[in-house]
Amino acid sequence: TSASVSATTQTAPPSFEIGASSEPSGYLVNSPGMRIFAAVRGTLLYVATWTPSGGANDHFILVSDSLESGATSAAPWGKAGTTAQPSGKPFLAAESESEYAAWFNVNGSTQLWRDNTGGGRVEGVIDLIANFGSVPEMLYFSAAAYPTADSSALSAQAPDGNSDGNIDPDEFFAVPVAALRDSAANGVFDRLDPARAFNVQPTFSSGMPAVVWPVVPGRSYHIWHCGDLANESWTRLTTTAIQAESGEDELEYTDLNATGTTNFYKVEGVD
Repeated sequence: TSASVSATTQTAPPSFEIGASSEPSGYLVNSPGMRIFAAVRGTLLYVATWTPSGGANDHFILVSDSLESGATSAAPWGKAGTTAQPSGKPFLAAESESEYAAWFNVNGSTQLWRDNTGGGRVEGVIDLIANFGSVPEMLYFSAAAYPTADSSALSAQAPDGNSDGNIDPDEFFAVPVAALRDSAANGVFDRLDPARAFNVQPTFSSGMPAVVWPVVPGRSYHIWHCGDLANESWTRLTTTAIQAESGEDELEYTDLNATGTTNFYKVEGVD
């Protein structure tokens, strides 16, 4: 007879609870004026931005697993200008003159909620597989505000744009799906938790000691050095924190001033 075999059933992370009173600050990925919040649990994607309530602009969150080479798609809701989001990809929209909000170009089940008080959020959840056929390696986001009238020109966006009225490919914020994962469902990305995916690996670059670590685009990091762990004398090597840019999956830091045969390093995420 064969040896006994045991199996463990993996528990899916809980779904997102939208409409909470507290801001999901741990999920903030871009904030130049408009704001983009995003996170992934299992195959579910959460996104949020400012609610349009109390203002004069309609607000949108564009989501895609790819971009056009230029801004060739019509802006949503008959607004002026164009975007690099391929036609037919999901977007969330909320109107300023009413409490209307909805997902567009989506498949499968969705969630949606909007705050009716200025300064709050409009947020929603979609399933990545239902909408993209599989879980993408990279997602692209844009938050946009247009005055309510038809054919109105783009008035605010995240990330920042070049003020030409279009949302060009480089005006989407790109984030690896792995960087958005919150497997513990606690409001903290796995890549910001040393107990999950915030792991620093030693390496060498041009013969000098270096470290490599997975990043969350938009977040910043400091590098610390210690020559002797026995005395725990750590020195910060970075005067200015290193920021992970749109689309980056990992960062590497080389200690060009390292001396001696033993060097220890740690990476600190900066809020």
